[in-house]
Amino acid sequence: MKFELLCIDMFQTLVDINTRIPFIWRRILGDKYNENLAFECAKSVSRNVVNRFHESASSNREFVNLKTMFKPFFETVFREMNIQFDAEEAVKIFMDECYAAQ
Repeated sequence: MKFELLCIDMFQTLVDINTRIPFIWRRILGDKYNENLAFECAKSVSRNVVNRFHESASSNREFVNLKTMFKPFFETVFREMNIQFDAEEAVKIFMDECYAAQ
């Protein structure tokens, strides 16, 4: 029997993404980075990305990769936080840092 597996660690059982917050937000915020802003951005990501993941994943009738699924969530985060940054690039940074934490 052949198995294929796709593992998504949205409950952070394998990777603690919180350890990567400074790395993620330094890359996104650049010169505007400070710890308080990074923390507020991370809270916005929790509200708009992580918490909405299950709703979005369960409502799709066909496979949607995480980058495609997360892009509108990051657009919401950036509107909420008044940050000018490309949502697609932010998703790439977020995913890169998740892999770096492993």
